[in-house]
Amino acid sequence: MKALFDSKSERHEVKVVVSGCLMGERVRYDGGHKLHALLTTKVAALVTLVSVCPEAELGLGIPRETVHLLQHQGRVRMRGTETGIDHTQAMRDWAEMRVKELIEDGAAGFVLKAGSPSCGLVVAIASGTESEEPQTTVGLFAAEIGKNYPQVPLIDEMNLNDDAQRDEFLESVFAYARAQREGA
Repeated sequence: MKALFDSKSERHEVKVVVSGCLMGERVRYDGGHKLHALLTTKVAALVTLVSVCPEAELGLGIPRETVHLLQHQGRVRMRGTETGIDHTQAMRDWAEMRVKELIEDGAAGFVLKAGSPSCGLVVAIASGTESEEPQTTVGLFAAEIGKNYPQVPLIDEMNLNDDAQRDEFLESVFAYARAQREGA
């Protein structure tokens, strides 16, 4: 990894966007966090971490009603678990704008909260019955990244715990950052 950049300061110019709860910020639905020590130590020693919390930044509040993804008329929707309020379009619009901002500001990768209806790379779709086979999808914020910026490296904190996956992710981040600097 050190061979990809010539100096420590150059490595720290590389930005990786991180779900805020993983950085110890109290932005979760219950006002809690999911501090990921490996991320805030080992990964932070190599890159600059940029915090984002889609649900809080959208204005859903802290604490807030939990949201889940469900199928409705053949489409994935993000709804409040108690009120049923549909946040789908607001989240998609916000995510499109925010991801574009982050990429334009130099984001070279994303570390996202596993299972989150906004950030998860694999998210269970709530079903109406127990007999239905479980289905999964991608959280709405993560989907926006994949849709418009498929070349940007993504990982969730669960896979970041695996040394090989973490190294592969970081190498991809550094390679992406170098390509962006060189105008590729």
